[in-house]
Amino acid sequence: REDIDIFEELRDRQNELNYGVGKRYITRTQRGFLNVHTDRSDPFETGNIVSQLSDGQIVTSIGPMIDNWIEHDGGGWSIASYEGFTWLVPIEE
Repeated sequence: REDIDIFEELRDRQNELNYGVGKRYITRTQRGFLNVHTDRSDPFETGNIVSQLSDGQIVTSIGPMIDNWIEHDGGGWSIASYEGFTWLVPIEE
């Protein structure tokens, strides 16, 4: 039974990784920060900003990327890339 439990846990973790959960990203900025939003409505929306990421800060996704937005352990959602600039660069491990 323990082998089955271990196998199921490994399979579940692999599925999470395949969907981007637990993926690490390094923040790149144009003005020294990247906004963290409560939702993924609009990267220029200011009424839903809960935090900011600094250039070089590393975050870990807690869900899959949706419409180029990443939910991460920095407290909410940030845009991954926009108008040709990549804000959250995947760290290949």
